[in-house]
Amino acid sequence: MKDEVPDRLHALMSRAALATEADVSPATLKSWSERESDPLPTAPAPGGRSLYTWLHLRDFCVGNPNLTATRQVLQRYRELFVDPSGRPSQSVATVGADVPTRSQPTSPGTALNNGATLRSALADLKAQVQENQSVVAAATQLALDADRAQRALLTRVEHLESAVASATES
Repeated sequence: MKDEVPDRLHALMSRAALATEADVSPATLKSWSERESDPLPTAPAPGGRSLYTWLHLRDFCVGNPNLTATRQVLQRYRELFVDPSGRPSQSVATVGADVPTRSQPTSPGTALNNGATLRSALADLKAQVQENQSVVAAATQLALDADRAQRALLTRVEHLESAVASATES
């Protein structure tokens, strides 16, 4: 069922609520918002907590497609907000609600001492390595298939040349 609440993409949500809707763990959202480079934007909330929006989460995932779970989040986004024709549903048209955003500040050494950030970075790196291995394997197979096709063409050309030579001699 598609979301019918107007301005749902801009609605401020707690980390736990958005994580539940996006089908990821709250720790994933937290680690993404604490990245030193290109963090998931958040909005300040009373008590020093951070609030999240689907709009920022979607844009973050689109901008970071190789991070673990971003594809899963984008799939969930499509389930909730995109109609079957592939167009955004009318309920999520941009309304222009400006949400102040900030990234959680970190000092240069913080990320290196934060186990969750390191685990997230390691998982992202492993995902990229695995994706690259798949690409290399596919490219290797493509090269083998191309070589096989080239050899078959050369054999056919040789046979055709022989046939033409024997036909012209007769």
